[in-house]
Amino acid sequence: TKQASILMLGSMSHCAPKQLAKCLPQVVPKLTEAFSDTHPKVKNSAEEALEEICKVIKNPEISSISPILLRALTDASGTLQALEALISTEFVHAIDAPSLSIIIPVVHRGLRDRAATTKRYAALISGNICTMVND
Repeated sequence: TKQASILMLGSMSHCAPKQLAKCLPQVVPKLTEAFSDTHPKVKNSAEEALEEICKVIKNPEISSISPILLRALTDASGTLQALEALISTEFVHAIDAPSLSIIIPVVHRGLRDRAATTKRYAALISGNICTMVND
């Protein structure tokens, strides 16, 4: 079932964190699709799995704001707050693929938003990300 598969992904954060970190760019978009599922148990398990998966992220700045980013991933109304948190965060460490896998869906949603402020914040963040990404 979908619910069992999602819970299995969340449990991988304890069993194989390094392998899961490498796969996060493919995993997070699929989990965000589960938030729009009609079954409430699938939604709840996706939220729980994403919380567990966020523990794999090693970037300390992203880890500190991960609850805000998770709220934005699960609820579109939290997008502006997450973008504001990203703008106000001073990044010292390089951003790796697992960190980007949590940031990019929020920025993408911000770029598609109707509000000009949200679009401006998302564009500013995407420009700043380009300077911080470690090749």
